[in-house]
Amino acid sequence: MLNKKYKNATIKKGGNLIGIIFLKATLNNTIVTLTDLSGNTIAWCSSGSAGFKNSRKSTSYAGQAAAEKLAKKAKQIGYQVVTVKMKGFGFGKE
Repeated sequence: MLNKKYKNATIKKGGNLIGIIFLKATLNNTIVTLTDLSGNTIAWCSSGSAGFKNSRKSTSYAGQAAAEKLAKKAKQIGYQVVTVKMKGFGFGKE
């Protein structure tokens, strides 16, 4: 069942949802975005929205926490297959 919060997500008939996860790791923050194959944003999360502040946002642990939070959102929507694309040179890529 599709949650009203994620109304942009569309369920394919007879198949699993396929999406793309964009991971942008900067020196100050890590932003993780889930999109459909057309590029429309479905959900996003950052290390700041995961509860980290100041210099702790730039750590690899904060990036991992943001990715786990987005994975829970994607699972709730119904995404089973995703492709990950990474960008940037921060510690969040690890």
